Amino acid sequence: AKVLYTVKNVFSTKLGDNKIKELFWKAYSDHKKKNGWTSTPELGEQLAQIYGIEDGGSTFKRLLYTIPFKHYIKFGVKEMLVQLKGKALRTVLAYGDLVYQPIKVSIFSSLIDNYRVYEKLDDKMVAELSKIYENSDVFMVDDKLSNLEKFSQVMPRMKTIWFTGGPYKSDSNFKPTYTVNTISELAELLSEL
Repeated sequence: AKVLYTVKNVFSTKLGDNKIKELFWKAYSDHKKKNGWTSTPELGEQLAQIYGIEDGGSTFKRLLYTIPFKHYIKFGVKEMLVQLKGKALRTVLAYGDLVYQPIKVSIFSSLIDNYRVYEKLDDKMVAELSKIYENSDVFMVDDKLSNLEKFSQVMPRMKTIWFTGGPYKSDSNFKPTYTVNTISELAELLSEL
């Protein structure tokens, strides 16, 4: 949090808070689009160049590795995961930097049964997961239609739930089994299944 405070103080006076966020998320999006996943060290270096900090990206790497992710959990998610305890195997899938993603997922550790982290969402990941869960009734929730589509092609019995309340817009023509707009709608749907 100290690094976040320092970075914010240095740049908010020069650029303003909204400009900082805009530059950060543009760099993040461009990086993820270019690589297919997020490499935290590379993103740190890219951000350091954008903001003119000559430390090889170490300031931003520390910042990215220490963000308090518990503040970014959507309202109602914790309660929903508690509600599903004992009724379903609650597994979180994450992909991206192999150091950063486990840190991010760890905020769910007391609320989930399992998690799996991969460097990128690719055919190898999908094949491995389809083998693990081939004899299970799977409900996959995602805010990216393209992810749901990729998994459903390999696991046709899987029920897909598109959460439209995430940051991603429709990126596919895929028709999910269910569509929900809010976490409370998702919780209600899962309680009925």
